[in-house]
Order: sequence, then structure tokens, then C-alpha cells
Amino acid sequence: PGRVRRVRPKLAPGRQAGGPAPVRLVLRHPGVAIVVALAVIAAVALPTTIAFRGGGSGEAIVGDAVALLDPESGELIDHVPLGSRPGAVAIGEGGVWVTLPDQGKVVEIDPETRNVVDSIEVGADPVGLVVSIDSIWVANAGSSNVSRISPSAGNEVVGTIDMPGGAAAIAVGPDGIWVANNFGDTVTLIDPVNLRDLETIPVDGDQPVALATTQEGVWVANAGSGTLSLVSGPTTPVLPAEAG
Repeated sequence: PGRVRRVRPKLAPGRQAGGPAPVRLVLRHPGVAIVVALAVIAAVALPTTIAFRGGGSGEAIVGDAVALLDPESGELIDHVPLGSRPGAVAIGEGGVWVTLPDQGKVVEIDPETRNVVDSIEVGADPVGLVVSIDSIWVANAGSSNVSRISPSAGNEVVGTIDMPGGAAAIAVGPDGIWVANNFGDTVTLIDPVNLRDLETIPVDGDQPVALATTQEGVWVANAGSGTLSLVSGPTTPVLPAEAG
């Protein structure tokens, strides 16, 4: 299997361990702004109102929404009400994509009109989201599987693959699609062409919940053990699609 290196991170001066996780996931919208998913009610204590920094009017959003922020000033440009608690957010393939964990759905927002233009049913409790070519990949924690949405097929769910060890996070790397298995203490590499499990690798940590891919491999954050693992890569090559 791929080589795993365990890393116990050191806190910077003045930082303390523990405390709540960040309540906002921020991604840069191409060219103009930042998209932020906001939630009023969740399993952790989230504020009911989130105010934005800057020297403007101090506008705030109350409710479940996606906000568009100016990257220079941090001022609120616009927001899109969702009507349900948002989870992960990703940008690509012409849209802004947001998971709605309580509804088992992913919604697509048009970045120009800033309206919800589609709602797609996936699995239970979708918590992870990543975009690749003609694919929106969704990690469904409640149903322990991964869904692939195809924009070119009218946002149809064109494939689902089971993740018996759980599906807590998802990321795209040069070798394929990586999934953090929070119950199995492993990561799984998915062949994005044939939609199959290529390899499952133990991470030498407890409860992996977040992933990031780099040239070195896949960094895995293990919430249960408070460690980082570096998976150097798979031993199984991604095979080309079979001719039909």
C-alpha cells in the first residue's frame, strides 16, 4: 500500500488546542468575490448572525444562506437564501455547488444571477464536495457512499460507490478521487473513470475527517488522534475506461 507518515502538528505561539472548529468555509469566486456557506443551526454551536468585517454598513446575514464577499474589503455583496443548513461549497463547471446535509441534496447556484437553478438528491448527510472535469463528487456521511453528478448529463447522479468505512471528506488528486473513511481510519482512492475502489490505505490515525492533495501525496487530518498523516500515493494504477 501507499506509504503513510504520521505527523503531530505543533501549535503556533499563542494558539491553544481545542475550541470550536471554524464555522465558515471560504472559496474564491473566479475574479471577483468570495463565497461563504453560512448555517444557523448545526450540531456544533454556530452563531445565529454572522457579521462581516470592513468599514461599511456592517451588514449581517441571518439564516441559512450562501454569501458573496468582496475579497479586498470583506464587504457583503449579495447572498442566496437556501432554506436549509448548508454544508460544503465548491466552485466549478459553471456553477457554485452547495451541500444541504439535512435534506440529502446538492444545490447549484448560477454565479451570474445568484439564483438556485437546480437541486439534486444524493445520499444521506452530504458533507464533502469537490469538482473535477464534468463531475461533482459528493461524500455522503450518512449513507457511507460517494455520488458523482454529471453536469453534461443534466446534473444527473451517474454513479454511486459504497464506502463501508464511512465518507467524511473528499478531494481530487492526480491519481484519482480520495475519500476519508472516518469509521475505518483509512483513505480510499477511487478511479474516476470506471468509478471503482482502487485502493484503501490505513492512515495510522483515528477518525480521518479532512483531506488535502499536494505533490507530496495526500494530507489527512485525524480528529480522534489529533494528528496529520501523509499518504504518499497508491500502488494500483488508474486504468483507462474499457471500450464499449
